[in-house]
Amino acid sequence: MDGLTSQFYKGCPVPGYYGLNCSIPCDDTNCRYCHSEAGACYRCKPGYQGHQCKLPCSPQYYGELCKETCGSCSDGMTCNHVDGTCTNGCDVGFYGEECKTHLPPNSTKVVLYPVTTDLTVPFLVMIQTVDTATQRLEPVTDVNLDTRDISVNYVSCSPQYYGELCKETCGSCSDGMTCNHVDGTCTNGCDVGFYGEECKTRCPVPGYYGLNCSIPCDDTNCRYCHSETGACYRCKPGYQGHQCKLPCSPQYYGELCKETCGSCSDGMTCNHVDGTCTNGCDVGFYGEECKTRCPVPGYYGLNCSIPCPDTSCRYCHSETGVCYRCKPGYQGHQCKLPCSPQYYGEQCKDTCGNCSEGMTCNHVNGTCTNGCDVGFYGDECKTQCGDNLYGPSCNQTCGKCRDGKQCQYINGSCNDGCEPGYRGNKCDEVCQFGHFGANCTAECSVFCRKSRDCHHVTGYCTGGCKTGWQGNYCIEG
Repeated sequence: MDGLTSQFYKGCPVPGYYGLNCSIPCDDTNCRYCHSEAGACYRCKPGYQGHQCKLPCSPQYYGELCKETCGSCSDGMTCNHVDGTCTNGCDVGFYGEECKTHLPPNSTKVVLYPVTTDLTVPFLVMIQTVDTATQRLEPVTDVNLDTRDISVNYVSCSPQYYGELCKETCGSCSDGMTCNHVDGTCTNGCDVGFYGEECKTRCPVPGYYGLNCSIPCDDTNCRYCHSETGACYRCKPGYQGHQCKLPCSPQYYGELCKETCGSCSDGMTCNHVDGTCTNGCDVGFYGEECKTRCPVPGYYGLNCSIPCPDTSCRYCHSETGVCYRCKPGYQGHQCKLPCSPQYYGEQCKDTCGNCSEGMTCNHVNGTCTNGCDVGFYGDECKTQCGDNLYGPSCNQTCGKCRDGKQCQYINGSCNDGCEPGYRGNKCDEVCQFGHFGANCTAECSVFCRKSRDCHHVTGYCTGGCKTGWQGNYCIEG
């Protein structure tokens, strides 16, 4: 297909033209694309419809293929059928050239467009109010506008509103005054009990209230008081009562006096604020609050500083020192007895391994000091020989057991037989002369150069064949 034919086939890319080199205007004025050869229109310009594109879009529609819906034009009138603009303005609550944008609910008026080319201040702009959609001219002297490009700008928000689309609510400004309509700041300060530039935060500062949270609460031990009246409603830790003048009751301390004291020395109460035991802890406890029993193995008493009386005791009573749990390897009332034979470790519950000649292991850590029985290895002699090893200390190598299986860990025997070419209980002997293969039952050829002299595994003749015979097995004539 040549270039010209291709052009006709695809259609002219230039809107409104057809023919050779797309040089002929389409016959219908409002046609956007026509047939590249005949000139018949098949797509209209935006805003038109019909066979020859002579009809404007139906009422309330406009634009490309007349598919766009008009906005909220004034009095329900239809929009411009080409670009959708509302030539007579918008219905109440809408703005913009197409009247498709809702006016913000809390704004008083909207600048629609400047009406003069003289942009010195003051200049005239068209104003539309939110509640009535009335448009009027009004001078502007205090609005910072890039007026050459401006289409919409909010002049001011309603009282008690500010910010983006006038949606933000003012805080508690002094004397109920409204805030700055742009950033919400309270230029004359905050009402009593509030603080911050927008006066939206109640006083959180412990012990203060009033204007900008600057007045100390009346009660010295008050943590939070009413942001306006100063009446206390929550005490500092360690205090209670209507005016927070009372310390916590004995054996209690802290936030709302809810914490319970620990085991202070001689049953004394703790500090009512932080719970510390100023005179130390009772026997068997330690820490600033004396709430932790002695966890240190082998100690008890004041601040866990006294060793348990029994040498082999791991934990003794925090007050009396009586042993209730022995160190690993010991047992009995005072932990003087080692574990029974063949037992060791924590509470003498672990069983010894296979120590040499059936001897017992070390009662503390379970090691076999004289080594392991045949077929075992490791400090505790609990692991059988493996990895093709057997015997004392697992230092002997297994023979050729069938399928590479592990031999018996003590004596090295191959319980399932040998690999081809091997024999014996341990499969560590090759076949007898003249035999080969599985169980050494196959006989070597008599036609080997040396009669019956073959390889014990394959059966191949070792030195070749006698005259007149050939092949690996020397059985081919």
